Amino acid sequence: VTATLTVPAGTVSVSPASASTGTTVTVTGSNFPPSTTASVLTFGGASALPTGGITTDADGGFSVTTEVPAATTGGSLSPGAAIVSATVGSIAGTTTNFSVPNPTISISPSSATVEDIITITGTGFNALTAVTDLNIGTASALPSPAPRADRTGSVTASVIVPLLNPGKYTVVMTNATGFTA
Repeated sequence: VTATLTVPAGTVSVSPASASTGTTVTVTGSNFPPSTTASVLTFGGASALPTGGITTDADGGFSVTTEVPAATTGGSLSPGAAIVSATVGSIAGTTTNFSVPNPTISISPSSATVEDIITITGTGFNALTAVTDLNIGTASALPSPAPRADRTGSVTASVIVPLLNPGKYTVVMTNATGFTA
């Protein structure tokens, strides 16, 4: 007599499904060994295992609030899809339904004249890195000292509109590690 036994892989989900380094997310898991401590929780290979650890409930599930970690080499996780993995006992689970968003910028006000001061706010940049290029069209508007992203990748710069002809211009902000919006 032969019988077949299937042991399911663990399942992992992250909410919200897109977040930058330093942002708080909720990771939920199921189909893991019951009442067991997790040994791994990673985002793109970087550990996100909380200090207090994770222990599954009697049904093999867990839900934990944690921060999206910094990259293993330092700084923020790079934009794009990131595999989130959890290991509890000998059961592993992953999801590819999580991503780190591309950096974005907003400008206030969106219309200004030469020598007006505008505020450029960026999110999703590499944490704790300085802005190396800030251009309005082809003209540099990088203030001195250069603005620096905080630990969550947010950066704010007050800049003087350079000498430009009337028209619409593309604004581009780049930091030292090449994150660009």
